[in-house]
Amino acid sequence: MEEGQIIVPLLIAAAVGIFVGTRLWIMFKK
Repeated sequence: MEEGQIIVPLLIAAAVGIFVGTRLWIMFKK
């Protein structure tokens, strides 16, 4: 397996996790 096949999904998962985490943080801050 190439490293790219592992790195790309991890980057996507991290981006989604940050996005969701930020949304939840904003919701709870209000």
